[in-house]
Amino acid sequence: MFDNLSDLLGDEPSFRVHRLRDENKVSGVTKWRTIHAPNDPMRKLHSRMIVDLRLLQTKVHGRSPYATAVLPGSSPRRNVERHRGKRYLYLLDLHSAYLYVKGGELAFILCTLAAQRDGYLVADPSELSSTHDFLKRYCLGTTGGLLTGAPASPDLFNIYAGELIDQRLAPRLKRWGLTYSRYIDDLTFSSNEPIGERKRRAIRDVIAAAGFDISYRKAKVYDLAKGPVQINGIGLDLTGRTYVPRKYLGKVNGILHLARYGMIKPAKVAGYMGVYWTATPRSHQGRNRAECHTLELFHDYQLHRNDWLIRS
Repeated sequence: MFDNLSDLLGDEPSFRVHRLRDENKVSGVTKWRTIHAPNDPMRKLHSRMIVDLRLLQTKVHGRSPYATAVLPGSSPRRNVERHRGKRYLYLLDLHSAYLYVKGGELAFILCTLAAQRDGYLVADPSELSSTHDFLKRYCLGTTGGLLTGAPASPDLFNIYAGELIDQRLAPRLKRWGLTYSRYIDDLTFSSNEPIGERKRRAIRDVIAAAGFDISYRKAKVYDLAKGPVQINGIGLDLTGRTYVPRKYLGKVNGILHLARYGMIKPAKVAGYMGVYWTATPRSHQGRNRAECHTLELFHDYQLHRNDWLIRS
């Protein structure tokens, strides 16, 4: 799978492990995560891996009809837009999803896909062993699971969950007429008919068979006729309108106001506006009044910052 990938890298690829306070900018929920920051050789190795992994996926399956993150053109808003026009939604979240990825199973999936790409039915056992060793050295933790912070982890997870969850759900989804999307480890199902307990249990059984644990406190059923829902921080209502929640826009507006006077670092502004850009339509006409107001504040901040830089 990954022959010669580590050649010509110079120094030994490695990770620097540290704890990071990770705040979801939209929901405000804060978690502490163990992050594996790659050095330059490791970053280059993973960049090469990502290219190979995406080519492998495309040649065997084409672009996934369900995965809505990681791949070029993906965004939380596009994930939510798949469910426009639907009334009933079922939302699931995989608990600590990276930790539940089994290295041997991942190696088997990668080698099987590579064999299919090359016209074979079964992967070479020796290749399976070497691929597993490669993953353990560069992609997996000492106790198993994908490394959070490793650049190729999202792509590896997409392939793993695509085979063990998405492909196994596909026949049921077609039979039930459900729309499904998976934004990394957040799963969304929608329909114009209620998604009953029998169907929800069957979905959970597929996830459990794949070896994942569900965060049950986040598993919820919604009826948009009773009010809008937020998916990955993006609002969706019964009319199919997507929007950035007002609470988040208020937070961004406050940051932009302070940033005009140099009280907020540009990197923080860029982080909050990055969420804004991925959550709002590209067209100015597609944004609502509150979203347009935030954009005006951002342009005003840019003008004040440029003036400040010129004066300094």
